[in-house]
Amino acid sequence: MEILIFSAIITALIGLLFWFMRDKFNILTKTDIRLEDKIDKMGNKVEETRGAMLEMQDTFERIGYPMKRIIQATSPLSLTDYGKQLVEESGFNNLLQDNRDLILSWIKEKNPKTQYDAQEVSREVLLKHKDDVVFKPLKDYTYKHGETSLGQILRAGSIVVRDEIIKEFNFTE
Repeated sequence: MEILIFSAIITALIGLLFWFMRDKFNILTKTDIRLEDKIDKMGNKVEETRGAMLEMQDTFERIGYPMKRIIQATSPLSLTDYGKQLVEESGFNNLLQDNRDLILSWIKEKNPKTQYDAQEVSREVLLKHKDDVVFKPLKDYTYKHGETSLGQILRAGSIVVRDEIIKEFNFTE
């Protein structure tokens, strides 16, 4: 008889435990859905902000205060004339030729799967490695040319690197 009562109590406790865990699991699921919604809304705000920034740059340019953009908001992203000039004059193109295997190996470690991945990973990796000794000549250039920054050169250069990765991985549209 005692075993039967003990078994019933254990069964009831296990049932309560599962009931309690089910509620916690449901709460976690609802939290996950709420977070996904917030992330989607943030992505939309980022796109709205990006569009507004491009409009502001155009407005400043029209009223006589040019903002030198390096990348055009086209699909795919491409360099402006200033961006092309910057990667050439800063020495980025020569630096890439001399260190192609190293720089592309950084990108390959991330294993991009699409053209978009190649673009985003190229930018991310170049900025992440900005303190690498390979970029010292670019730092020297930016020191002598105060109107630009190392980040600006690397973002422009990432478009050149993206194109190299797309060829290397033989990505097609």
